[in-house]
Amino acid sequence: MKEHLWEVQAAKSFCKMKKDWLSHERIHLSFVKHSGKPECKQELVIEGAIKLAGTDGAVNLSYLILTGRLRKIAEMKKKEAAEKQQRYVDPLFTSMGGTVASRSADGASCTFREFAVLCGTASEYVLRMLTCAGEQTSTGGIQPVSGAKRESIFVPISAGDLVCFAKAIEFAYQEYMTMVCSAPGYTGENKDAPQDQAPAGETEPQAPAPAEHPRMSCIVWETGGITDGLPQAIKHDPQHIVGVIQNMTRTLLKEKRLVANADDYNATVAFINSQTPGAVTIHYAGKENPQTQAALCIKIAEFI
Repeated sequence: MKEHLWEVQAAKSFCKMKKDWLSHERIHLSFVKHSGKPECKQELVIEGAIKLAGTDGAVNLSYLILTGRLRKIAEMKKKEAAEKQQRYVDPLFTSMGGTVASRSADGASCTFREFAVLCGTASEYVLRMLTCAGEQTSTGGIQPVSGAKRESIFVPISAGDLVCFAKAIEFAYQEYMTMVCSAPGYTGENKDAPQDQAPAGETEPQAPAPAEHPRMSCIVWETGGITDGLPQAIKHDPQHIVGVIQNMTRTLLKEKRLVANADDYNATVAFINSQTPGAVTIHYAGKENPQTQAALCIKIAEFI
C-alpha cells in the first residue's frame, strides 16, 4: 500500500504528499532532488509541511486552486512583473514554518522552511520547498537567520497536476476531521458555554449511564458550489445530520436551482437513521436544466 496521498515526478525532482503529520495539523510534503535518469542519484531532501488552517494553509490553497482563483492570481502577478520589468514573477502562494530548536533532532538547531507555488516557465506551475537556518521570533514564529545559505527544491507541474494536488488536500482534510470527530468526548458543541446551576440545597437526579456504543463520526461534502467542495465534519447524531442535509438541500434549490432525487434522499435518511457505518450519495439535477448536476455525499465511520 502506498504511504503517500499524491506525488508528482519531474526530470530531476519529485514531491510526495503524506498524511503522517495530520495529528499535528500539518500536511507532510517530501521534496527530493536527484541527478536524473538513469542513476537518479539523490542530491537533496527537504521534509516540509503546510499547516491546514489559515490564509496560508492547505485548505485555503485547495480552495484557490479548485475555484480558479489561483489562475487569476497568476495572470495578475505576470502582468505586474511585466510592467515592473521583473525577471521573476512573485510567488502565487507561500506558507512559512519550520522547526524550533526544542523540537529539532539535536535539540539545538532551529530550521526555517517555506513552501511556495510559483508560475513556471517550461511548465505551468512550480512547487518549491526552501530551507535554511532559522531563529525563533519574539512572537513564537520562525524566520531565516540573516545571511543564511538557502537551499531549494523545485518541482515543475501542470495545471492538471495542481488540481490533483488540491483534491489530495481535500482528502487529507477529511481524514483530519474524521480524527477530530472520533476523539473521546467530542460532541461538536461548545464545552466552554456557561451551564445552568442547580439551586442551592438541591441535587439533580443522576441519569442512568448510557449503553456503550462504538464512536461514530460523520463527514459531508457537496459538489454544487455552496461549500466549495470542502469536506465538513459534523456531530454524529441522526437528527442533527438529517437537519444538515435538509438545510443543504434547501440551499441548493434556492441558490443553485438544483432538485434532489427523491429516491436518493429517502434512502439517505434511512441510512442515517440506521446508524451504521458506510457512505451514501444524493444526486441533484437542475430544475430548469436537468443537465446541470451535483451530488451531496455523506460518510459515516465507526471507531472502536
